[in-house]
Amino acid sequence: MEPFSQLVAAHLFRVRMCAVWCFQVDKTIDLEETKHLTYGSWLFVLTLGMVYFTPIWKYIDDHMIKIVDTSFFSTLWDTIQFEHSGVAKILTKSGFEDTCRKHNFPVPESYTLDTLPQDRKVWCKSDTSACGNGHFIYDPKTDQKPTDPTLTLQEILVPHPTLAKLISHAHMPTFRLTTYSVCGGKPKCVSPYILRVAPPGSLLDNDHSKKGRILLFANEDGQFKEAFSYPEAELVREMPNGVDYKKIQIPFWKQMVELVEKAHSELLPDVCVLGWDVACTPTGPKLVEVNNCNPVLGLWNQKVNTEIKIHMEDHINWVLKSKLSNC
Repeated sequence: MEPFSQLVAAHLFRVRMCAVWCFQVDKTIDLEETKHLTYGSWLFVLTLGMVYFTPIWKYIDDHMIKIVDTSFFSTLWDTIQFEHSGVAKILTKSGFEDTCRKHNFPVPESYTLDTLPQDRKVWCKSDTSACGNGHFIYDPKTDQKPTDPTLTLQEILVPHPTLAKLISHAHMPTFRLTTYSVCGGKPKCVSPYILRVAPPGSLLDNDHSKKGRILLFANEDGQFKEAFSYPEAELVREMPNGVDYKKIQIPFWKQMVELVEKAHSELLPDVCVLGWDVACTPTGPKLVEVNNCNPVLGLWNQKVNTEIKIHMEDHINWVLKSKLSNC
């Protein structure tokens, strides 16, 4: 295809995605990015996409990246798949927990307001927040009992003893594992395989408000090979407590990879790219959440990312066709 024809085709695909969002998608959940997707899509449709070539669109793109780490159209492409295939509820904390339990996938132990334990602290999660916003720890010894029925109340997980050697303060570092499946193909877990360690003084391994996060990158055999500070992007040769991370073999590695591939296949077979947050506990891996806006491949796996970009329109067509065939 000639370069100009490619530009026209790409533009028409963007217009089509916005039209699908405006006219064909039921917005079943209200995430932080939902209203921005709606405003942006309507603006794009009403201007026939001409707004894309103005500074306004750069502002929209930058704002979306600030919210969810991915650009407007990457976020729209992801979210259409969830909404159109009827599984968007899984992007909420409660929806993810309910879905995993229904299909017998391991998740943290949960409680209701009536069954909150009085002998230990509990992790309280806002249902639709991202990056740990709205999360807090409830201590029954010192805190007033939560009353918000929309909170997801879970046990506070602890890392496997092998992984605990890597951290300098108590918290649960989680793995970000990425799976992808184009047009219903068998899901595959691909690199990068990242363990996220919280910055000093934080309980959140995805805390963007503080410096000092460390991202450890493992190979396909579950061995850490390199690490970088975030957001400084400086090479880390050993952990702050002096531990050589390259000597650490990740426990339950094979089980974690198989777990996310199976979860993708059974829970979200229509979605192309998923980012799974997985906790490796003393008793095995547990799924913490799944993410729709996953920038990892674009940052660290250009080969797979390019394959996905080539098939973006094919995959949307496949999702829309699958929905029609099930009506």
